[in-house]
Amino acid sequence: KDVTDKYPSVRISFPNAKSASDIVTLRGHRAEVDVVAKLLKSRMNELMDSSYSETVTVPRKFHRTVIGRDGTTIKQLREATSTRIDVPLPDSKSLEVRVTGKQKNVESCISRIRTIVK
Repeated sequence: KDVTDKYPSVRISFPNAKSASDIVTLRGHRAEVDVVAKLLKSRMNELMDSSYSETVTVPRKFHRTVIGRDGTTIKQLREATSTRIDVPLPDSKSLEVRVTGKQKNVESCISRIRTIVK
């Protein structure tokens, strides 16, 4: 949204979600199209970098420990590692805790989770 506000003369067309295409089309003045293309590539790289995901098996009896009282432990983990942590719902049979973020942050978070459940 901020790109289209800043460069209103550049028309950005994204492919239909149902389409197999991943081509984004930019139309407008050459100089502005080049700037917008660089901005979009940069944002795409940021998204790709922060979309690394890994799972760690955590026995059900430790799920509450990973979450902590009132969610304090999981909040601290999320803030310290800048990651997203998804613990299975209580009625789920899954033991997999999913951690998403930048790869080094995900690895750090998983290491901390493994320390907690030792």
